[in-house]
Amino acid sequence: MMDSLVVVDLSGNIQSVNNALCSMLDYSEDELIGQPVKKIFGENYPFEEERNYLIKNKHFRNSEITYLRKDGTKISVLFAGSVLYDTGRNIRGLVFVALNITERKLAEAQLQESRGKLRNLLAYLQSVREHERTAFAREIHDELGQSLTALKMDLHWLRNKYKENVPMVSKVQSMLKLIDRTIQSVKKICIELRPGVLDDLGLTAAIEWQAREFQSRSGITCDLFFNPEEIILDTNRSTAIFRIFQETMTNVARHAEASRITVTLEQRKSHLIMEVRDNGKGIREEEIFHSESFGLIGMRERALYLGGEFQISSCSDGGGGTTVIVSIPLERDGRVISEF
Repeated sequence: MMDSLVVVDLSGNIQSVNNALCSMLDYSEDELIGQPVKKIFGENYPFEEERNYLIKNKHFRNSEITYLRKDGTKISVLFAGSVLYDTGRNIRGLVFVALNITERKLAEAQLQESRGKLRNLLAYLQSVREHERTAFAREIHDELGQSLTALKMDLHWLRNKYKENVPMVSKVQSMLKLIDRTIQSVKKICIELRPGVLDDLGLTAAIEWQAREFQSRSGITCDLFFNPEEIILDTNRSTAIFRIFQETMTNVARHAEASRITVTLEQRKSHLIMEVRDNGKGIREEEIFHSESFGLIGMRERALYLGGEFQISSCSDGGGGTTVIVSIPLERDGRVISEF
């Protein structure tokens, strides 16, 4: 597509145009010559300011503005300008060149809308998943847990009833140990589905619990710093931060080869900031942006949906390691955000 061109004098009156401009705006050449350039740039276009800038700097490029068609509709253009000299090297006017990018802008808007819909869908699915995990944990705890407890009580009765029967008592004792192990497994499954401490005691307590569990299982030292020590959040934000923290710790255990992790959680004005830093081998840039890094994608999307930011990088201070920083706004337009 040929670029449109318009030449104006220093007063802002159109001196010449090309066919591409006339075709794009649905004007004839005669309808434009001698007219103020604001006829196509719009009344709010700061011509005098742009003229003075061009006289001083000679040119500018890649500015986005809108042109007005004859029927009043607007066209998005990528815009550039330069000064026009006469034979004596005196400035006699200005030249503006523009490329119609309306279709590109429309495609960008549609893409942005699609991304927004996908982000909303992801947030909805994550919310449904959390509700299901909570319901499953409660059902397992209530149904299976109570059944195992009742079974354990019956076995105790059998052991006491037939305590003279040594083989039976031995078998019952073995069954009791198996039930105890099963009860512990049920508790572990319930906690992994939905940690009760997150709902009962809040985010900081849940992160402390998760860090202790992680340190116990992996042998990696976890240092925690909270400011303030008690941070009150709505369920959605605390769940998002906690799940991002869990995924980060899982990545450290699988890939980092670290011996120490430092976790900082603090409230800065209207944002909650979580930073997780390890002293491992670091992460390559191609791994950060790989299309199949679903864990990182999930963490980033959780933060973005809540209007926050997610950053991951390798340390640049020579010590190696990886740093994850999550920033979540606590308010939007002066209102506390509490729901998806």
